[in-house]
Amino acid sequence: MSFFRLTQQESTWHLTAILAQATVQSYLPSTNKPPLKVKPAKQLQEKQLVDYLQNNIAFTMNGQLIPLKLNNVKLGHHETKVSFKLNTAPKQLESMDIVIKAFAHGKNHHNILLISSANTKQKVILSSKNNYSSKLQFIPPKNTVK
Repeated sequence: MSFFRLTQQESTWHLTAILAQATVQSYLPSTNKPPLKVKPAKQLQEKQLVDYLQNNIAFTMNGQLIPLKLNNVKLGHHETKVSFKLNTAPKQLESMDIVIKAFAHGKNHHNILLISSANTKQKVILSSKNNYSSKLQFIPPKNTVK
C-alpha cells in the first residue's frame, strides 16, 4: 500500500508520496534498463524513483494535464517520501481526473490518495478494481455576503 497526499497551500498544490522502502527497493532496479552507472547509488535511486513516479502519476485538473515538478526526495530506511509541486494547477478546482499506477504491479496493491484544500477533504482508494484511476467533481464554495 502506498499513500499520496495532495494538499492546496495558498495558490499551489503539493503532492507527497509516502512509500514503503521495501516496495521502492524491490521494484526500482528493474525500471531503468540499462542502469546508469555514472552517479552514486543514492542519487541514481532518487532519479529513478522520481522518473518512475512522474511517468506513473497523472492529474488532470479542470481538463488540463498538470505536470509534477520535483520538490524533494527523502530516501529512508523504512519509509521514503517524495514531494512534488503542481505549479500550473487551477486555484478553483472543479474537476480532477486521477491516475496513480505507481507500484500497481504488486499483487493486491492499493494507492491511497488524501486530498485536502480549504474547501474539501476526500480519500480516494485506487486499485486494480478501478484501474488505479478516479474522476472527481468539486462543488465551488458559495460566496457569503455579510
